[in-house]
Amino acid sequence: MEKNNDKKWIGQKFGRLTIIGFEKKKEPNRGWNWVCQCDCGNKKVVSPQDVKLGKTKSCGCYHDEVCKSRATKYNHLVKDYPRLHRIYHWMKRRCYDPKTPRYEDYGGRGISVSREWIDKAHGFDNFVQWAIENGYSDRLTLDRIDVNGDYCPENCRWVTYKEQNENKRDTKWVVYKGEKIQLKRLCEKIGVCYDTVHNRIYSLGWDVERAIMEPSQQENSLMKKCREKGMNYGTVRSRIKQFGWSEERALNTPSIGRGANKKTYTK
Repeated sequence: MEKNNDKKWIGQKFGRLTIIGFEKKKEPNRGWNWVCQCDCGNKKVVSPQDVKLGKTKSCGCYHDEVCKSRATKYNHLVKDYPRLHRIYHWMKRRCYDPKTPRYEDYGGRGISVSREWIDKAHGFDNFVQWAIENGYSDRLTLDRIDVNGDYCPENCRWVTYKEQNENKRDTKWVVYKGEKIQLKRLCEKIGVCYDTVHNRIYSLGWDVERAIMEPSQQENSLMKKCREKGMNYGTVRSRIKQFGWSEERALNTPSIGRGANKKTYTK
């Protein structure tokens, strides 16, 4: 068994430490420590076992340099991506700080942040890299695909505020032709009435395809005519009901929208 105070150790180097001597441990019958010279010039008394296993690589200067490097990189990232840092900061607070508004909707429901994003040393670096590689822009917002899932690369995306507002816990999702899609978006895509389809599925128990494809009484209604003309149904209906316009005039008069002067589609 080789002894830690054997002269053969003198001059050997581990990491930044070069062995220059030995020092008896204070505890009786506990063996020897190594006296080492660090590359930075400092001397340090260390455990031979820690040095051999790579647990101790320097007098402490290496750790300080790594921490300083990380802090410098972090500060540069915060400066370069201030909005991403705010998003990252509030994402963590919503999940882990009970004093944060809406904590009960996130951390209070068991929602957490993935290890690679919460890591103290590289969490923000990893988040920034993921964001840039996955379509981040200042016009988009962070959204969880599954609103009951965690914040992690597999469950997050960058979407418009409109898309995020549509993706809430009460949002209705359906599977249509093998694709999982929001019911509201599906209805807009196909051009059918959301309220009708919603009622058929959730009140009458119809399957999705039948609810989407079966014609309704509205196919010959004012709503259908509005779709064909590209007119807003609410606008046309108000013209007829409130202002007494004929259906033909209501459907064929372009809308100027509602302005600050409150003069609306009546002209």
